[in-house]
Amino acid sequence: MRTARAGVVRLVLDTNTVVSGYLWNGPPSDLIAIAMKNILTVDLFSSDPLHTELRNVITRQKFSKQLALKGWTAERLLAEYADRVRTVVPPSIPRTVPDARTMMWCWRLRSPVELT
Repeated sequence: MRTARAGVVRLVLDTNTVVSGYLWNGPPSDLIAIAMKNILTVDLFSSDPLHTELRNVITRQKFSKQLALKGWTAERLLAEYADRVRTVVPPSIPRTVPDARTMMWCWRLRSPVELT
């Protein structure tokens, strides 16, 4: 496992932040600019599910005009972002809330649900 470097900001940007950052001006675009231009030492991280979500969102018709205005194609933006981020596999998080069947069963018994 890689250890954190002193003075490095590690970020995972959600899809809305990435789309806003590439297509409009404002705080999200400032964040991306800081990372891309090495103004600060920023490590960007993503995951396969986030890449898939970005692909599904950025290829929507409603973004085609803004992509063109910014000089991007969806494919070029996706490739640029993939080159700039480090793709990681996030650890699995144990389930802490029981499923619906367990909840219903506990409700019928009128017993409290024990969360683990």
